[in-house]
Amino acid sequence: MSDLLPHQERGATLALDHLDQYGGHLMAWGMGAMKTATALEVVRRLGAERILVIGPKGALDPGIDFRGRPLNVWQRDAHFVYGGDAPSVLNLGAGSTAKKVEAMRTYREGIVTINWQSFWREPLLTELRKVKWDVVVGDEVHRAKSARGAASKAVARIPAPARLGLSGTPLQHDPLDAWAIFRFLAPQIFPRTLTQMRARYTRPALRSEWRDPDILITTGRGREILRWKLDHMDELAQKIGLITHVVRTEDVVDLPEFSDVEIAVDLEPAAMKVYRAIKEDMVAQVSQGVITAANAAVATLRLQQVTGGAVYEEDDMGMRTGRVIHVSDAKRQALADWLEDAVEPVVVFARFHTDLDAVHAAAKANGRTSYELSGRRTELAEWNASEAGVLAVQVQSGGEGIDLTKARLCVYFSLDYNWALWMQSRARVLRPGQTRNVQYVSFVCRGTVDEHVFKALTARGEVIGAILEHLRDP
Repeated sequence: MSDLLPHQERGATLALDHLDQYGGHLMAWGMGAMKTATALEVVRRLGAERILVIGPKGALDPGIDFRGRPLNVWQRDAHFVYGGDAPSVLNLGAGSTAKKVEAMRTYREGIVTINWQSFWREPLLTELRKVKWDVVVGDEVHRAKSARGAASKAVARIPAPARLGLSGTPLQHDPLDAWAIFRFLAPQIFPRTLTQMRARYTRPALRSEWRDPDILITTGRGREILRWKLDHMDELAQKIGLITHVVRTEDVVDLPEFSDVEIAVDLEPAAMKVYRAIKEDMVAQVSQGVITAANAAVATLRLQQVTGGAVYEEDDMGMRTGRVIHVSDAKRQALADWLEDAVEPVVVFARFHTDLDAVHAAAKANGRTSYELSGRRTELAEWNASEAGVLAVQVQSGGEGIDLTKARLCVYFSLDYNWALWMQSRARVLRPGQTRNVQYVSFVCRGTVDEHVFKALTARGEVIGAILEHLRDP
């Protein structure tokens, strides 16, 4: 690849050094910093012939985007990096496990792309482990952060002399996420077990510290609340930095400006009564059925569902009955009112299926066509082909690996506490290819958990940002 930008040349050089010394490298590059192309340049310089790429579904889509480019970014960038000598790309991003196994049995060389959701399933994992891979790439490698997750365990078991991790948000929850990621990239850097990792960098928090906003805490196994050993944080950052290169989007890409707007919504008195009942008693009696919450975590979930307008009924054992209980129109109506003046493509992120249903209802009330990207529907191509469609996106499904620059208006109907998904979702709209100033609009119900979610996202970003800032190139 010729004419590398300075940060790409430095990134490729660092990656080759880290691969030679540790066998792994983490590219913590922001959206638009061209990390896919740079990773392929590293692969090219290594002379690798068998490359496995595990990535998010959106990045491996076999279709074409609204600009006529392949949606599979690895296929697209391979031609850019290699030119006419680009290796073949076998895309296993779709289809049954049986078909993927059959395809792998005839594979000889080239790039194989497969998604995080399926690569670990048997007998596919066995077939993948039979190949003598030159390089294994974890695209959006934060998907491997859950130490006990099937994908995290499996990716660490695929042998290869070189391992690359790519992510704009590698530390999604807290710095302890690094342990499982490094188990894949360079397991020799951190303690052998996660328990030993926690013992090195955290200690049990005193009860008096639980609400101290200046204390960095994380929730460990058994829901134990831990406090960081602040005198060990520099050591933690230095160890992460042994194989990590951080590049911020704003340092290398000129993007349009953005603004944040918060629209306050007041729940109806009846809905607020249900909300307070769940909050205070964890049980709400409503005319259509009974809502229960067995613990604080579930209660928070229920509270967020109430602010969205609908919750799932549960029986006395806490099991869903299949019925949806409607409790509020407030947020749906607020969105419908806002859409009346937003006569252009719009992206609306939400957490629950019931929230997505509310988005569709709000669009319909304005005579607008709506589409969906979620675990139940995939209509991104249809939205791209529309004039001024409303795309309802489940944040867990559409926060990564997709281009939503068709819209400049990005709405948050609801969110969870996952800071990285929030940042990833924002970067789907404000990224290279976006030519207009972006506006993020958040609908927040006053006096509810909605307010706490946004405060928590901001606080979590400060913790993770402090670690990554320590590693960033000047």
